[in-house]
Amino acid sequence: MPFVLIKIESQGKAVENWQAFLRGQNRYFKKTDGYFGEFTLEAAKEFQFKNGLQPDGIAGIKTHIQIKKCYLQIVKVLWLIKWL
Repeated sequence: MPFVLIKIESQGKAVENWQAFLRGQNRYFKKTDGYFGEFTLEAAKEFQFKNGLQPDGIAGIKTHIQIKKCYLQIVKVLWLIKWL
């Protein structure tokens, strides 16, 4: 996911991707509609808190760095599974 500042009332594909990511992290359970509302805000804050970030609900640069770390962890696990 390229860096795009995502916050309350943001809309579009970046928000859809963020919601899908949060769903994969078991933080977001609503429809991925591309609108950053209250449910997305709460899920974002939970993700940030769980990962040692300031839980402000704004997906800024530090949150995006953590997203990339999560993706790398997933890739490592998938690679290990493939070679076991």
